[in-house]
Amino acid sequence: MAGRDYVLARLGGARTGLLAAAGLEDLLSRPDAAGRMEVLRASVWRAAAEAGPGLDAVEAALGAIARRQAGRVLAEIDDRSRRLLAAFLLAEDARALKGAVRAVARAIPAERAAALLEPSPSLDLAALRELAASADGPALAGALEARGSPFAPALRSRAADLRKPGALLQAEVALDAAAADALRRRTRGPGQDRRVLRRLASLRTDLANAATLLAAAGEPELHGLHLAGGEAIGAEAFRDLAALPPRRLPEALAARLEPALGPRGRTAPLLASPLVADHLLGRALARAARREARRWPLTLAVPCAWLLDLGEELRRVRLVVRATDLGYPPAGLLDLLEA
Repeated sequence: MAGRDYVLARLGGARTGLLAAAGLEDLLSRPDAAGRMEVLRASVWRAAAEAGPGLDAVEAALGAIARRQAGRVLAEIDDRSRRLLAAFLLAEDARALKGAVRAVARAIPAERAAALLEPSPSLDLAALRELAASADGPALAGALEARGSPFAPALRSRAADLRKPGALLQAEVALDAAAADALRRRTRGPGQDRRVLRRLASLRTDLANAATLLAAAGEPELHGLHLAGGEAIGAEAFRDLAALPPRRLPEALAARLEPALGPRGRTAPLLASPLVADHLLGRALARAARREARRWPLTLAVPCAWLLDLGEELRRVRLVVRATDLGYPPAGLLDLLEA
């Protein structure tokens, strides 16, 4: 096991392997698959460019790269840090599982659900496709139980019939709640690592509540969908925001979350687009982790920032590779990359 200070220093330099904004724009500008693979070869994603022909092979390789990076970090740090970081990463697994839950709820065949399935440090595309092939909610919960997943109890309680109105959103919030509860238990007590993770967890809870409000805009009943633990969107604020007309919600959320999202004049229009909003909210947490890493460079903020940036770039690279392969106009993807 490498020393913790060495690991943190190495991760600071690893960021140079990411494509970042300029590299993603270059990736998007390439007119064919060969050109896009050329861009990937100059980055941390280079192994995906050698994965062989076919979109499935490239996507599987992209996810494998991210999992190897996460596994390497977890293997190199001490046991206490590993347990804290693993608890923080549970939320990434929850996000990955939401894709499988959506595929089951909408009865989308697993072979056609690829666009919904975003791998996480613990869940590769093969595992997500297997889960997405479940016949119904209880079968999906059973598959998670068989894997020993910590999310199985949460989904079991919400998955009786995922096709009922509102059931899908209830199940997604239950996954977020399970991840947040596990992290809250792990980060009790003193220490700068725990304080950093609590701040990031608080922001992630606010961002999750914002995503729920946007997904359920205009719904008359949002009882039980609020996640506790955030500072900007407490239970009362959640109720007030839920009561707004859908057209006013993006502006209200942009104002309340302005410190995390950036100037409301820019972010309110982005929040009005569901797909762009999802990327904007994910990017906000990664930016917050980078700020924590700069302020506390000898804490777990550093691997958190690296892994969140890696995950967010994975989502964007997969989006560009898949969308351009399917002939989607590149101009339509610019807002997503810039969110």
